[in-house]
Amino acid sequence: MTQNIVKHETDLTVGPIMKKLITYALPIIGVNMLQLVFNAADIAILGMFSTRGDIAVGAVGANSALINLIIGLFIGISIGANVTVARSRGANDIERSHRLVGTSMLSGLIFGVLIMVIGFFMAEQFLIWTSCTAEKLPLATSYLRIYLFGAPIIMLYNFSASILRATGDTLRPFIYLVIGGVLNVGLNIFFILVVGLDVEGVAIATVASQGISALLACISLFKSKGHARFSFKYFRLYKREFADIIKVGVPVGLSKCFFSLSNVTIQSAINALDETIQPGSMTAHAIGHYVDAFANEALHGIALASLSFVSQNIGANKIERVKKTILYSFLLTAVFGVVLGGVSILMAPFISGLMTNDSEIIRLACIRINLVGGTCVLAGAMNVSQELLRGLGKSFLSMCIALLGSCVLRIIYINTLYLLNPSFTMVYIAYPITWTITALAITIAMIPTYKKLKAKMTNRR
Repeated sequence: MTQNIVKHETDLTVGPIMKKLITYALPIIGVNMLQLVFNAADIAILGMFSTRGDIAVGAVGANSALINLIIGLFIGISIGANVTVARSRGANDIERSHRLVGTSMLSGLIFGVLIMVIGFFMAEQFLIWTSCTAEKLPLATSYLRIYLFGAPIIMLYNFSASILRATGDTLRPFIYLVIGGVLNVGLNIFFILVVGLDVEGVAIATVASQGISALLACISLFKSKGHARFSFKYFRLYKREFADIIKVGVPVGLSKCFFSLSNVTIQSAINALDETIQPGSMTAHAIGHYVDAFANEALHGIALASLSFVSQNIGANKIERVKKTILYSFLLTAVFGVVLGGVSILMAPFISGLMTNDSEIIRLACIRINLVGGTCVLAGAMNVSQELLRGLGKSFLSMCIALLGSCVLRIIYINTLYLLNPSFTMVYIAYPITWTITALAITIAMIPTYKKLKAKMTNRR
C-alpha cells in the first residue's frame, strides 16, 4: 500500500468501531453544518444589506424545497457511488474502484448539464406551481435560474465528495467546503454592497464558491494513488458499474425527491398562509429552515457515516462489524439528537432575531424551530435507519417505506387534518408524526434483512 493511501484513505473494516465512527462522522457533520452556516449567511446578509429586505429573504427561501426536489434526485445517485466504491474498497478491488470513479464522475457531469437545461426553461413555471407569491416571483426566478446554471459544478462536487468519503476520507471534503464557504460569504458582501446585486448576487456567489470546492475535490481524485483515483483512462460509463451505481443511487435520489415533493406541498400551504391568514409566514419559514436544519443535518452526517461503514464491512465480509455499526449508529443518533434538539429550542429566538427585526416573524420562526428542530432525534432515527438499510443492500425497500411512511402521509395530513385548522403551527406538526412512523417501519424492516445478509456472508467463509 502506498503512502498516499495510508495518508488519505481509511480502512473502516479494522480497529475500534465507535472511535472510528465518531472520527469519520465529525467532518461529515462539519460539512453539513457549514453548508447551512453559509446558506444562513446568505439570508442574514440579504436581510441586513439588501434594500428589498424581507422580500429578498423570502424569494431565496421560496426556492429551498424546489432546489432540493430538482437537485435531490441526482445528488442521491452520488450515494450510489459512495456505496459501490466503499464495497469495492472493503474488498480491496482497486481496478473496480477506478472504473466506478470514472463512471461516477462522467455521470455527475451529464446529470448536471441536464439540470442546467431544465432549470433555464422551467424555473419560473416551477415556482408558479409552488404558489410563489407574485411579489417574490421575479426575484425567486432569477435566483433559481442562476443556481441551476451551476448544477454541473454542484454535481461534480457531490460525486467527488462521495467517492472520497467511500474510501474513508472525510477530512478533505470538509476542508474544501470551508474554503469555498468563506469565499461565498465574501462574494455575497461584494455583490450586494459593491455591485448592487442582492438575490442574483447571492446566487452567483453560491455557484462560484461551489466551483472552488469542486475544483479542489477533483484535483484530489486526480492526485490519488488509491481507490479514489480518477484517470481519464476510466472516464466512461462502464455498463456494470453504472448499473450498480444506479441500482443503489436512484432509489436514494427518488426518496429525496419524494421528501422534497412533500415539502413543496408544505411550502405551498405556507405560501397560502403568507397571503391570507398569517403574513410573514414565508419569511419565517425561510429563517426557521436554516436554524432547525443545523440539528437535522448534523444527525444526517452520522447516517452517512454509518452507510460507508456498513458498505466497507460488507465488502470485507465482516458481519459482526456490520452489526456493531448498526447499534453504535443508533446510539450516537440518540445522544446527538437530544442535545441538538435542546440547543435548537434554546437558541431559536436569538438566531431568528439576527435575520429579521419583525417580532411576528421571529415568533413564527420559533414555532417551526421548536416543532422541527426540537424533535430532530426523530428525524435522525429515520435517516440513520434509511442509510443502514441502503447499506445492507435494500435501497429500493428503503425508498418504498420512506415514500409511504413519510411523504405520502405528510401530503395526506396537509390535505386532511391541516385543513381542519389551517395555521403555521398545524403545518409543522406533520414532521414529528411522519418521522416517527417512518423510523419505526424501516427499523422493523432491517431485522429480517440483516438476518438474511448474515446467513449469506457466513456461507461465503
